[in-house]
Formats: sequence, structure tokens, C-alpha cells
Amino acid sequence: MAELYKPISISESGGDKNFKRVVDDNFINLARHLNDIRQWIDIQKLDIDLDDIDDGSSHVKMTTAEDSKLGGIESLADVTGDHEAATIASQGSLATMSAITSGIDVAALQGRLVYDNTLAANATSVTLSGLSGDTDKEYFIVAKWVRNGALNGGGGNFGVQCNGDTGVSNYGWETIYNATGGGNNATGWNDHTWFMLWMGRADTDGYLSMGYGHLLAESGYERMLIGQMLRQIDPTGHTTHSLYSMGCTWWNSVDEITNLQFLGEDATSMKIGTHLLLYKRTA
Repeated sequence: MAELYKPISISESGGDKNFKRVVDDNFINLARHLNDIRQWIDIQKLDIDLDDIDDGSSHVKMTTAEDSKLGGIESLADVTGDHEAATIASQGSLATMSAITSGIDVAALQGRLVYDNTLAANATSVTLSGLSGDTDKEYFIVAKWVRNGALNGGGGNFGVQCNGDTGVSNYGWETIYNATGGGNNATGWNDHTWFMLWMGRADTDGYLSMGYGHLLAESGYERMLIGQMLRQIDPTGHTTHSLYSMGCTWWNSVDEITNLQFLGEDATSMKIGTHLLLYKRTA
């Protein structure tokens, strides 16, 4: 940065006694130095090492990781004598994006989503195959259930089965829930002889339910899922029956999970628009 502002004295002006002209020169000189200071501050915000300017060329090494600091690029162009500000700004934006993403494995982030399916037709069940629970170790399941039809001999429940295991006593669950009108009172409920990992319930045509859960998928122990569920959401009356916090278990500790089946308890009870998602753990 240029040396700090030093006012011009009358003697330094060649003995000129025109006081007004000297004062005017001082103000001009001060303005120039203030501009130099502003440019220097902009450079500090950019965090640019001027020693890295390559022999007066237009290539400037960006060391900042914050794109918001590119506001001083025009000041930099003025200071360095480089008037290709647009080129520098483009290079700076690329360098900034590189710095921001340098520690992120973008492929791994994209790889976490294994399955994304919005039903285009009513269904009783949908099977997701080709999984490797012992390799993936953990899954995160999200489901928006849309109920098709009234109760029809079964029930309004939705959930997930592992490896096509439909055994009535092969699953269990524990839950605490609070129903509409129940005040602050939470109620406990359980069933240790169930037929799926329970993740939703809606009893009326067009009503909704949402469930999500974190499933420990690796064999060697019984598989456990913990999550939450919204039951019987009325999309027109804007009411919800209850909220459940729950834990579910698949009692099998031996077999590797190779497929998961999303299903409704009643035939074709999963309506068009039901949205099913599966994420997996990545290393």
C-alpha cells in the first residue's frame, strides 16, 4: 500500500502563497490516498498474495473460499494494472468453487440415494432388490403413504418387510404416541408378534401417512429400526390422528438383507402418489 497520506505544505508547493490552491491540492491528495486504502482493504478481503501475480500477467492465485469476497475484483484490476476484470472474476469463481468442494465427495453424496419411486399405479407391494445389508450396514427409509380405498378385510397399516419374510411372528415393535385430543398424555403400545416393520397407517381413501426410520441392516444381531410416523392425515380437513415415536425389530440375526418390500396391509392399498425413498450409508 502507498505510504500514508502526508499533506502538502505551503513551502513544499514552491512557496506559492495561494492558500486556496494548496488546500485544494491537499484534498485531492487525501482522496487519492483514501482510494488506495479502500483498494488495499478490498485486497485483504480477497486474501490474495500479490507475490503470486505471474510477472504482470492476468493470472492471479485465489486463496479465498468465499465467493462473497469477489466484490473487490475491480479494485484488484486497478491496483495490478490488469484490466481483464471479467477474466479474473471467472477464474476466481472457478477457484472459489474448487476450494469449497475440495473436501466433498460429490459421488458419495449422490450415491446415498438408492431408491426413489413415486407410484404411478395402485399397488399392494413394491420390492427393492439387489441390496447388501452387510456391506451397506445402515439404511434410512422415508415413505409418504397415500391410502387407496376404505379398509377391506385387512387394516390400514403400511410398512417394510425384509427379504420377503411375511412371518406373522418375525417382527415386533414398541411405540409411544399422542392422539388428537389426548392433550399432553403419551400412550405406550407394543406388539412383538408382527409381520413387518411398521411405518404408517391410514384407514380412509385419500388420507395420508408419513413414516421414516433408521435401519441397522448388518447381520449378526436382530435388525432394528427406530423412527417416527404420522397416522391418518386428512388432506381436506387438515387434521392428524396421531404422532408415533417407535422402534421396530426384525428378529432374524442371520440372513443378510438383500431386498426390502414396501407394502400395505390391504390389497392395493398403496395409492398412486405414494412416494418411497431409501438411502444407504456410505463409507
